[in-house]
Amino acid sequence: MVTAEAAMAVVRAARPFFRSAHDGLAFAANAAFLADGYSLCAVGRSALFDPLPADEEVGIEGWNSMDNCYAFLYSKDEEEGKKKCIFMKCVVIADFLAIDAMDLEAQHEEPFHVQINVKDFFSEVQTRNYKDLYKSFTDFINILNLSLLAELNGKDAAASQNPNAESSSSINSYRNVMWGKPTTSSTERTIYEYNHLYFPFFFCVALLYSPFLYFVVTCSSSEYARWENPSARTAGLIYPPVVLFGRDDTFPAP
Repeated sequence: MVTAEAAMAVVRAARPFFRSAHDGLAFAANAAFLADGYSLCAVGRSALFDPLPADEEVGIEGWNSMDNCYAFLYSKDEEEGKKKCIFMKCVVIADFLAIDAMDLEAQHEEPFHVQINVKDFFSEVQTRNYKDLYKSFTDFINILNLSLLAELNGKDAAASQNPNAESSSSINSYRNVMWGKPTTSSTERTIYEYNHLYFPFFFCVALLYSPFLYFVVTCSSSEYARWENPSARTAGLIYPPVVLFGRDDTFPAP
């Protein structure tokens, strides 16, 4: 598992220039892969249109040369002389950054996907300190660990590096995930909304209309009693009760 300190060290060592919040988070995702032991083989258009990993490492020149898109190609040596090849693509979607990472050597594998709300993790303040540019940087790195790196490296490898951490299958049981700043669970939000929003609203509506409903029910009951019981009628002209709502053959409607 990558730590936030290791990823921030990569960012500081590279000293990239950010044009926007999407630039900052895309490069932070690249820094997480580099801190995890991957070698950068291609960036930008070279990685996007010719995703064939080379044996030589490259620099970061041209990493943000494309509009609304970032591409990175990585390689990593494994046991028995095998090499893992990872392709990562980041696409700008309004205030979100959609990140796809795929193992090129895996057969019939779909890319792992996560969407990040850039406003929750990048401040865009005017500062020369990279640490001050990011908000909740540790949470952002943890999201990448659970959604991308743990899946690409294998759950067993991630668990062996951090045995106290929850397995990614219990936290991320599917591949398409949308992340903002960590909040409470959906069940807790539903209970909170019911107790603090819906219930007070319907209670106020019922309280507002209760005098009117009481008047309608009382008048209708009394009129119906006099109509059905001749002994309760008074002298003079008696008008039959009128149904205020709907239509009925028993009483005339207005």
